[in-house]
Amino acid sequence: GAVAALEPDRVLLLPAGGLWQVPFVATPLPSADGTKRALVDVARVSLAPSLRLVTAVQTRDRETWQGLQAGLGPEAYFNPKLQGAVLERDTVGSIWQYDALGGVREFGLATSRDLAILATHASSTPGMGQALIDHHGHTLTAGECIVRSFPRTVVLGTCHGYGASHDARFELGADPIGLLTVISA
Repeated sequence: GAVAALEPDRVLLLPAGGLWQVPFVATPLPSADGTKRALVDVARVSLAPSLRLVTAVQTRDRETWQGLQAGLGPEAYFNPKLQGAVLERDTVGSIWQYDALGGVREFGLATSRDLAILATHASSTPGMGQALIDHHGHTLTAGECIVRSFPRTVVLGTCHGYGASHDARFELGADPIGLLTVISA
């Protein structure tokens, strides 16, 4: 018999250990015309360390949107040395007035904002050593983030921000998501 086309709207993946290194978004899916398309071409794909974290973030997202509608824009840092970050800065600036951070060391300090947006470099070091890196070369590690307070919702656009280098080996429970875990807690 014929294989029905699979085109999900949203896909949530909860990988463990070394599965964080698997490019799930490239998974080929059959389409109605018989060709194969990558999962990322047909669905919004999200990766998370746990379902509990996903539920907490969804609750924060609803509350954050209400604050943005009330006129309270985000705090943001866009690395001026990165072309993509500059484009994101211009796009965000066309939507909201935002409080510009001078670098990553200012992120997670006392804020009245419900949303923070950061577009910068990140290290590929796993766990608590993973760090955001700004245009001055200053860093903010996941370990340092433990004692900081973050807005309800953080949009983090980084290289290496969600995993470690391709050479790393991970055991179950040692997922390389230091920044994501600490900021989301």
